[in-house]
Amino acid sequence: MTWTASGTIISTTSSSLTVNPAATGNLVLAEVISLSATVYATSISGGNCTWTQVGSRLTDSGETISAVLFAGKATSTGSASASISWSGATPGIIRIAGQQFHSSAGAWALDGSQGNLDNFGSNSNWPTLTPSSAGELYFGYVFNESSATAGATSGFTYQTDPDANGLGYALSVSSAYTPVWGDTGENFGICVLMQETGATQKARIISQAVNRAATY
Repeated sequence: MTWTASGTIISTTSSSLTVNPAATGNLVLAEVISLSATVYATSISGGNCTWTQVGSRLTDSGETISAVLFAGKATSTGSASASISWSGATPGIIRIAGQQFHSSAGAWALDGSQGNLDNFGSNSNWPTLTPSSAGELYFGYVFNESSATAGATSGFTYQTDPDANGLGYALSVSSAYTPVWGDTGENFGICVLMQETGATQKARIISQAVNRAATY
């Protein structure tokens, strides 16, 4: 089972995000950050995907900021608009970014607890996450008050949105992993490990067993 990335960062500063699934079943991870502690994203719809929230909402009332991570499973291919719904009036400042991935297993789940970064001081490191199995996907998107700068962590892909916030991922994490950035302004966001669940392989084995039984 392996992860591969499709395309580059997708981002927006409005309540509408353009998603372009390359294959049915692909995973799109999208984090929604609002500069409000009381108004946050509650759901995403459209974009040729079905969406579910991943993990729990992260909020800092002192810095008046919230983040919610969503996983979209592609139901068809092609470019389409996804709409974000909110817990209140649309926030004045929104940062949304994501990345599309393909899983050879065809199914996935959040592996354990998410890693939260909530440090408006001087910080370069993202949360250390430890996978429960080999070859897991590490993903994160973090608000930066200055400019995110790529670091040199092995296996990690560094990207920035148009507002210089950092988004990054590693496609095959098998032990404790800590992405390190080249700047000290990594302030607030959610990081997760996604584990392939092997549903496709299980279905194939069942199908093969049925076919063998039918030949006798």
